[in-house]
Amino acid sequence: MIDKIKADKRYGFLLSLSFVSIALFCGNYNGTLRSYNSTMLALSYKYGFTSRSLLGTIYHVINRLLPINMIDYRVAVVFATIVTALFFLYVLHFCKVCVFRCDEKYLPVVEVLLSAFVICTVSTFSFCHNFFRVDLFMMWMSCIGVEILLKGKQPWLAVVCALIGILFHQGYIFMYFNMILVFFIYRWLSGKRNKKYFFLTAISFVSCTVLLFWFELFSRTNGLEIFPAIEAEAKALSFNGVYHTTLLYHEVLGIDLSASERGFVRGNLLQSALLFILLFPLWKGFLQTCASVVKRASGFQEKFKYFIIVAGGLTMLPDYLLKVDYGRWYMAVFAYYLVITVVMILEKDPVFLDVIDPIQKKWSKKNSWIVVYLLLVVLFVPFMDVDINPLLRDLATWLDANFLHFY
Repeated sequence: MIDKIKADKRYGFLLSLSFVSIALFCGNYNGTLRSYNSTMLALSYKYGFTSRSLLGTIYHVINRLLPINMIDYRVAVVFATIVTALFFLYVLHFCKVCVFRCDEKYLPVVEVLLSAFVICTVSTFSFCHNFFRVDLFMMWMSCIGVEILLKGKQPWLAVVCALIGILFHQGYIFMYFNMILVFFIYRWLSGKRNKKYFFLTAISFVSCTVLLFWFELFSRTNGLEIFPAIEAEAKALSFNGVYHTTLLYHEVLGIDLSASERGFVRGNLLQSALLFILLFPLWKGFLQTCASVVKRASGFQEKFKYFIIVAGGLTMLPDYLLKVDYGRWYMAVFAYYLVITVVMILEKDPVFLDVIDPIQKKWSKKNSWIVVYLLLVVLFVPFMDVDINPLLRDLATWLDANFLHFY
């Protein structure tokens, strides 16, 4: 049991996170929904088992239950604000679960990681570009799945969370599914091979993959018939009736419009190069830490297990190669490594703790490092969508216009 003094200290940290979350929300929130995020509400399972339709289905069900017409932009903004606030409350709850399961020795490290996670998450999903984007629900499902696995009761519910995540958006299998899948693999390969977690790993991976192929290849058979009805709702749900045409053309009619995104590739690559240069010390330290984790493991099974953990963020690679929303991809990658590191500490993994111990001792001698680290996080949030963040967008635009235009 945690004594009262230690508990008060942890509650103090959570209280500070709450104030930070409120400040970030107030600083970023502008009370508007972008056309992409409002148009998503027009998709629904009443037109068939189609991709990205779970959120719209929930919205339509609530619309039937309430005595008001929710197929209206202003109501959609209110709904989005309430749901986003509930998500941020859950994030704080998730942090509470983590800090109260953490040993006192590693609490400073966990607090820094969770602070970075909260800053990234709240700033990103309160900023207009990702406000009420389905990424919020994908992260929500994965964090719930991780919480279930940390508590160790009814781990099959984490599979349900993964399936719900891919119903929100099939991109879930590349973006946030790794949190649950890697945790399953870790439990399966830790100690004696656990058949239960092998089964959960297999069933979650196979079922999510099947849904991915269904949504991508077979869920748009009656698009021409249902398009007018969905378009009418999309106009009503969007500001001044301006809905996101690309989303509907792709999801309802199955038209591939990826060629229209090629113009953004140059900006993505330039901003990524700037991100790598500006955060080079962190990238270097991150790669060295990952290598140390794998190196310290003994035997093929152990090395494979830790390689899966440190390489889990690479599930995003297909999106980096095929799509252009680099801001969303980096948000997903950072969230994975922040959460999975906290998970390994809470699981008291001996290899991770052996690697973290000398790092913690080194930096504990310099009290300012935590402030500097969190300032770096603040500089690089909020994450956006096509652009990585406002700082890199503006810097890349300036460089492109003044020095790189001849390319």
